[in-house]
Amino acid sequence: MLQGLYESASGLLAMQQLEQDAAVNTANANTPGFQQEIPAFNEFLAGQAELVAGNQVTGTVGGFALGVGVQAVESNTTPGAIVVTGRNLDVAPSPGVWLEVRTPAGVLATRDGQLQVNQAGVLVSSTGYPVVAVGGGIIRTQGATGLGIATDGTVSQNGAAIGQILLQTVGGNAQDLRPSAQAGLYTVGAGARLAAGGGVTPGAYVASNATLNRTAVQLEQALSGYQANEEVQNVAAQDFMSLMSRGLTP
Repeated sequence: MLQGLYESASGLLAMQQLEQDAAVNTANANTPGFQQEIPAFNEFLAGQAELVAGNQVTGTVGGFALGVGVQAVESNTTPGAIVVTGRNLDVAPSPGVWLEVRTPAGVLATRDGQLQVNQAGVLVSSTGYPVVAVGGGIIRTQGATGLGIATDGTVSQNGAAIGQILLQTVGGNAQDLRPSAQAGLYTVGAGARLAAGGGVTPGAYVASNATLNRTAVQLEQALSGYQANEEVQNVAAQDFMSLMSRGLTP
């Protein structure tokens, strides 16, 4: 009975996390390069059910769960739609290809290809962070006019190459690119194994893959799951109080 209370309480917390992620996804349905956030759930194992003969443990039946929790927040790696703009500083990374930007929190990965030039003449992301160039530096321009970006990330101004955007491909687990505190930017875990390579489509950008249809499904899952766990918890609590009122121990 107490196990039922613990299980339903953990389920309520898990559904709250799902609801929070759905809210983040809804808020970033129009954020270029954003990838839908999905919580990965796992069971809390309370222990092992044992086989006992006499006073001796002869083996185990297996683990039994005490509830569910959020193991990590992962990303839906399905590419968003490509939006053609014709703008000279827009680039759409190919599927599995990432740019990197320098932020106060360190270098983070992004698929946001709506680039611009800041007041210092540096090529930056739409969030204002310098884009990392091949070799680890940044790309400096002589203003925003006469710029173009090739499919391999080479940036030219008035026909002369001035740098090349570092393009990275995932050689390992794409889920090791974890959402950072800022939407559309991702921390790079060792398991992602980013390596130089890939290309971009100039004059376009990759839209968010967190469509309103997907977030609506997420919200419906959170609501129905929350209601189901709340009902289980109410029943378990009533049974618990009934036993206690009769002086019994659950």
